[in-house]
Amino acid sequence: MTRSSDRRVVLRVADAGERDGIYRLRHRVFADELGQHQPNQQGVLTDELDGRNVFIAASRAGELLGFVSVTPPGSTYSIDKYVDRSRLPFVVDDGTYEVRLLAVAGERRGGILAMALMYAALRWVESRGGNRVVAVGREEVLPMYRKAGLELLGHRVRSGAVTFELMAASTSHIRANAGVSGETLERLAKVVDWQLDMPFRQPTGAFHGGAFFDAIGVEFDHLERRDGIINADVLDAWFPPRPGRTDGARGEPRMARTHVSANRLRRHDVRNSPDSASRRVVHPCGRWFL
Repeated sequence: MTRSSDRRVVLRVADAGERDGIYRLRHRVFADELGQHQPNQQGVLTDELDGRNVFIAASRAGELLGFVSVTPPGSTYSIDKYVDRSRLPFVVDDGTYEVRLLAVAGERRGGILAMALMYAALRWVESRGGNRVVAVGREEVLPMYRKAGLELLGHRVRSGAVTFELMAASTSHIRANAGVSGETLERLAKVVDWQLDMPFRQPTGAFHGGAFFDAIGVEFDHLERRDGIINADVLDAWFPPRPGRTDGARGEPRMARTHVSANRLRRHDVRNSPDSASRRVVHPCGRWFL
């Protein structure tokens, strides 16, 4: 008798031994079926980004059903072939990840497998501190990408016989606007065997001992992440900051009541930086000083 776990779709990061199957499915979809690339005798399709890409694979009972690839920051993206970065309405930085090569075997389409892979890619990006996702979405399946929370950027490109639209969104926008209901997530949770190294659902974190500043930045470099973080240390400073000293908090007075350990300040001592005169640091007692 088949166990119930054997019927679930396993989602996991593919290891080196699984890459050949991924490259063969990629050839079947993007060369044989869609005509984006010319078929080759080897029946495999690879490119120069594969070495640093992460492939999230979906399988059941050892059979590869589909995959999606994530390109982390650090060098080039596949979108660089289609549009100059100066034309993008955002800055490409170390929080920008590309989700690409979403593919599902033909006989496995029509269900929620593609959405499960997109959701897994988003959770992988979030868990690595990414704050923006870029992608090229195939014209025929744009509604699925839109449902995943991505937005059109107004750049249509052609590759072989396939037309793509350049898409992007911040992770916070995707979280707020993705058309994935709680009911859909419950359904996903029941049909997938989640073997990725982050929780299926985004946790609501309470950061202690200065870990808040690992996420937000000692100098508040990443305020865009503030709504996804609960800082438990904020309770340490029960008194308000000294009058007039919250002017540099960029409209975030709660920051001025935040505790940061002296060890954290020593590890990131901005007083020694060349422009320290123009910077403010949170004192362990919760007050601002220059």
